[in-house]
Formats: sequence, structure tokens, C-alpha cells
Amino acid sequence: MNLNEQIQPILKKIKVYSQNILNEWEHGTDMALFAQEAHELSGVMTSIGRVVPQEIYSEYQEFFDHFRVFCGQCKDIGFMQSHIEDMVSSISLVIECIEDLGSKCSRRIRKCVCCSRDVVCRPMSDRGQEDLICPVCGAGDRERMVITFLKKEKLRDAAEGTRVLQIASVAVVGQWITQYCPQTEYETADLFREETTLHSDLQRMHVIAEGAYDVIICSDVVQAVWDDRQVQGELKRILKPHGIILFGLPVELDEKLTGRLAEQFCVHSLLEEYFGKQLHEQCALTDTSVLYALTKEAGVSLNLEEKVTVDEMLCKEGPLVSVIMSCYNHEPYVAEAIESVINQSYKNIEFIVADDASSDHTADIMKKYSSHYAKEIYFEENYGGRSEYLQQFATGKYIALMHSDDVWEKDKLALQVAYMEQHEECGACLTWCMYTDENLEEMAETTFLKMNRSSSQWMNYFWKHGNALCNPSSLTRRETAANVRKNPCSQLPDFFKWVDIVQHSSIYIVPKVLIRMRRYSREGRVNTSAYSDENYMRSLVEKGANWLYVIRDMESGFFRQAFGEMMIHPEADTEEEIKCEKFFLMLNHSNVFIQHSAICYFSEIFDDVKECMEEKYHYSYKELRRDSMEKGIAPFLYKEQEEEQE
Repeated sequence: MNLNEQIQPILKKIKVYSQNILNEWEHGTDMALFAQEAHELSGVMTSIGRVVPQEIYSEYQEFFDHFRVFCGQCKDIGFMQSHIEDMVSSISLVIECIEDLGSKCSRRIRKCVCCSRDVVCRPMSDRGQEDLICPVCGAGDRERMVITFLKKEKLRDAAEGTRVLQIASVAVVGQWITQYCPQTEYETADLFREETTLHSDLQRMHVIAEGAYDVIICSDVVQAVWDDRQVQGELKRILKPHGIILFGLPVELDEKLTGRLAEQFCVHSLLEEYFGKQLHEQCALTDTSVLYALTKEAGVSLNLEEKVTVDEMLCKEGPLVSVIMSCYNHEPYVAEAIESVINQSYKNIEFIVADDASSDHTADIMKKYSSHYAKEIYFEENYGGRSEYLQQFATGKYIALMHSDDVWEKDKLALQVAYMEQHEECGACLTWCMYTDENLEEMAETTFLKMNRSSSQWMNYFWKHGNALCNPSSLTRRETAANVRKNPCSQLPDFFKWVDIVQHSSIYIVPKVLIRMRRYSREGRVNTSAYSDENYMRSLVEKGANWLYVIRDMESGFFRQAFGEMMIHPEADTEEEIKCEKFFLMLNHSNVFIQHSAICYFSEIFDDVKECMEEKYHYSYKELRRDSMEKGIAPFLYKEQEEEQE
């Protein structure tokens, strides 16, 4: 729910309340009751200033403040009797202001299509028309049209390696493509800007090969340029046969220019009819805004989504996949999760489920689908972590984990099994994932939109950034899952599973959003995917405890591959030197619990590395004493003691 959707019910409630007061007065309400209700109205109106952004509210604030003061005076019946006409007219004016305020909120408050933030778009006058610009990312009409097109035509689902060129680049468009479409090869071209991929004039783009790009974006190229036949010819030359050129303008092209463009291209004028009225209004597009799409032929589809072919024979006769799903209190979502599994195009599935003693009707809903289960268990006591327990019943070649409040796309398993069958060296296959709210509306976060890396590169990423792999998107070989080192984590069990797997195998990510993962807080209960102070602190502690054994036991060659750039002496190769490097790697981490683990590790290796530490790293017992007090948890304990003494 965006900000405007939160505000409108409040304004409607105040408007109805105000109108009811006037109606009651017209039907003969006594003076005392009228004064009381007017005073209560002034109290209700204080909520407006709390929810309506100041940029909009400020226009009405002076009147609303005076009205509340006036209502306070009217508690005196004598004062009310002498000012009754003023009160009636004031309440009528409140209704008008509320209506006007609601209209302004509807028009100016948007979830920006470019940065996905709830914003109050401000008027932009330099284009000589009523345009709105996002105060966060700076997106105007043209940028919103381009990004809305790319969303609508599914650039995020385009084939890996799709080439996109932005000419006279606008930062917000490039940022959106880079963030949401990392599988594309995004480049920029400009003659004058230094921070560009290609320095080239539109009339002479000889550095670019013929038929190079799938999409060419020219959102900030002025209309006059389009009348240049040489520019048209160059753009057509570097465009692929089924490619698309995009440019937006505040007005429709004149017939003369449209005719010239039509000599080279098929011209698609995309107006409100294309975007749809609701989307057009949501994106704060004006009635005169036009996005043009140029294609080489009339029959070229504007849709950018890769056409995925699923092996139907594999879906019917492929190896058995064990789908594991444990559930607890997911009554509103569990049916949708179950159906997304049983409706997979891949059919050779054994579905193993459990309910972990839910206190709502989750178990009753699950039992309606009993005919689809290979095994179902309904526990009488809540324990948590039942997925690991259920894996002992799996007999499939592959194991897929499912969260009971998430949703799979229908071809998820088919695409993953096809890859795994062709790549025996791969231990686990995952997919892109988008976080959503309870209603499966996508959130802006792109944690799980990551491109593939080597195993050592993944280890480096995990160390620096944490998890970027979506556990309920995973398909893992059963022997790989069985050999994963067990850990007692409740917040990060999947994270350290990937940390373990990449040391002995490889992982692959299908670059498509094939799972939608709910993140929410409902009825005071936060799911494990949602942020909370408790979840955050638990993550820090678990990282501190588990990275200790990961780094300590890591094979030396793999350690150098993963962390060579961070080593004090990159050429280090003896057993003693690698132990020293492992100590310093942990000691210099930003997580204080990992720092504490480093100090514990030093105690373990001290006898083995004492001479190496002093001679090569110039680190002695003296430095350890200093670091044990300045790093890790000691500084926080000291601070806590000082606060208690104060």
C-alpha cells in the first residue's frame, strides 16, 4: 500500500464525519451537541498533519490550525451562539479543503516507477507544461515512460546477454537497468561526457558494429535531432533486426517528421491507451506525454521477454524431485504455496510436508491437498526447523525447499532440472527471487538478482556482503544436501549451507524471477524474511560463531583464491602464514562477533604461529592484548559497565 492509499481513507473519514455534523445541525441538533461534535472534529483533524506530507499539507495548515483554535473557543456555548454561522461555514470549508487535499494527494503522491519510493512529485516548470519530477531520483515524464515500458515489456526477463545502449544517458534510467536487469549488457554513448562507455556522435557511430543492440534508449535526445536522416540511418544500422529504439517527448511529432521516420522505421506512438489508464495515472504521466518505439519492421514485437522452451519429455520422465515444505501459522498463504508446487510443469515430484503445530487453520487447509503428498506429518508441538527433519524421507535425485508463504512460477523446477542434468559438477541450482508484500506486490529490494560467479568469487562475496541466494529457490543434489555441514543457526542456516557448498562444488543461478518470497509483519508476528532488531542481532551473532570454523577449516588454496586481494601478504603459502592471514582476515571484519572469533582463533594457533607472527607480520602478544580490548565485544562491555556506574 503506497502513501496515497494510506491517506485517502483518513481524509474520507474526516469528510464524512464533517458532513454528518452539518446534516445533524440542519435537522435540528441542539447547540451543545453541535459544539461538542465540532470540537471532536478538530481533534480528529490532527491526524491529517501526521500522515499528509508537509509539501502538500502546508497550503492548508494555517486554516486547519485556526479552525482548531476556533473549535476550542466554541466549547463556550455563549461564544458558539454568537458565532454559529461562522462555525457552519468553517465546517463547510473543511469539507472543501479535504476534497482538494485528497485530489492533490492523488495527483502528486506516487510510488515512483523509477526508484520505487513513495514520493511527493514536485511540479517541473522548465518544460513549459505541468510535469512532475521525483524529488528522490529526479525522474520526470520521459524517464518514467521509458522505465514503465521496460517493466511492461519485461526487460528483466530478457535473455542473458541482451544488449542495451542508452544515448545521452540519463542516470536514473541506467541505475534502474543496472539494478533490476543485471543479465543485460548495458552501455552508454555520448560525445561529450567522460563517464560513458562509448564516445560517439549520433551521426558517426562507426565504433559500433552493425546490428549490435536489442534496445536503444534516447530519452534525453531533443526532437530536432530526429529530423536528421544520417542519425536515423546510423541508429537503424546498429539496431538488431528485431530491436527497439525508444524515445519520449512531451508532445506528438508533427506529420512531416513522422513521415520521415516512417521511411526508415515502423513508428509506434505509445499513449495512455498503451500504458492503461491506471498505470498512466500511477506513473504521473501527462495526457500529452508520448513514448515512441521504432522498429525495423511492422511485425516486430515490443515484448523483450525471452521465450523459454521447456523440455516436455523431461517434465514427464525426468528424475524424481523431492519437494520439502514445513509450515507454521500460514493459513492465508499455504494453499497458494501448495498449488504453485502441484501445478509445476515438471511432474515427477514427491511432495513431503509437515505442519509444525500451527495454532490457526493451516493444518486443515494442508489436509485438503493430501492426495498430492508422498508424506505428510502434523506435529502436536511446535519445534521449528522441521525442513531439515523432513529431508530424511526424501528419495529423489534432487531436493527442492519450499516456504509455505512463498509462490513458485510454473516452470521453476523444469528449468532447474534441465540445467542440473546437463552439469554434473553443479551441486545446487537457484533462481532469481523478488521479495513481495502479503499480496505478492513486488518490493524494490533486489537482493536476489545476482549474476553467476565462480565458487571462490562467491566466497569473497559472502564474506563482504552476506547472503544473496534465495533458499526456497534452491534445487540441490541429494548427496550434496546430505554432506552439508550441520550448524545450529536459526537465522542463517541457508547462508552457511551455501558457504559450505561452494567449497566443494559449484552453484548456478537461473537469471529469471521464478519465486516470489513474502516479507511481512502480521498481527505482531514478523516472518524470518522480515527485518527486525532481533533478527538482525541474531544474524550478527551467528556470523561470528560460524565464520570461525569456516575460515579455520578452509583449504589453503581455496582461501588464497577467495581472499587473495585481502591478504596482508598475497604471496603467503606456508601453513603458518595462511593461519596468520586467516586470523587477520577475521580480526579486520566489521562484525564485532567475528573479531571476537579471531581472538579465540589466535589462542588456538598461538603455539604454531608465534614466530611467524612476530617475524613476518610484526604482531606479538603486546598487539594481541591491545586488540582484545579494542576489538570484538570488549569495548561494548566496557561501555555497558560505564553506563551502569553512571
